[in-house]
Amino acid sequence: MIWVHARSIDCHERNPWAIIWVALSSSNEAFVYREWNPSPTKYVNLTIAEGIAVRSGMQKYVMNLIDPQAKKIQTNTGISTIEDFNRIFYQLKKEGLCLGGYWEVFDTKGHKGTDDISTRLKNAVRVGKPFNNRIIEDGKQMVLPTLWIAKECPEMAKSLKHWRYEDWATSKLSVVKDKKETKIQKFSHFCTALEGIFKDNRFRPRHDREYQPKKTPRYFQARG
Repeated sequence: MIWVHARSIDCHERNPWAIIWVALSSSNEAFVYREWNPSPTKYVNLTIAEGIAVRSGMQKYVMNLIDPQAKKIQTNTGISTIEDFNRIFYQLKKEGLCLGGYWEVFDTKGHKGTDDISTRLKNAVRVGKPFNNRIIEDGKQMVLPTLWIAKECPEMAKSLKHWRYEDWATSKLSVVKDKKETKIQKFSHFCTALEGIFKDNRFRPRHDREYQPKKTPRYFQARG
């Protein structure tokens, strides 16, 4: 099975960052398999980057995304967070700690990411378990895109739980948009990082020869 990996960060000046690692199988099943939420009041860019590198290992990522806020110039360094990250990851690659990675800002406009997440979660409920997303409907075989959250990612699961609840409450109670946005802000950070990945067209199942099949990683293997 061929896997496509991506990393995404929702960063803040004071609140803890929401950092996620996501993989997509060749059968279009997405797995959030690792998370980290370091506080910028306790860590600087260098130590956060090193923490990401250690957690990433020698894995190649097709996308390394970060919130557009990362383009803001930092008063203490004179450069932006994204510039700092790209400089640091280049150096970490030279030191052999990881394979590096070029960081880019993710798209914050439109509803593509939100809609994709919602569809994948509904499909996951429908099929019941990972690696079970091929169904027969009206005599035709279909492959349903799904989303799964590893047990090692409780903050991501909590964020999605509250995000789905607010989405349901809004549709049922006709809550005005600005009230909804204010209410879910506390749980939006990991969801924002995830939406950024699904908005990017590069995050798609791959069958190209350039991606050599590898053994399914332990944390993606189906459990009985």
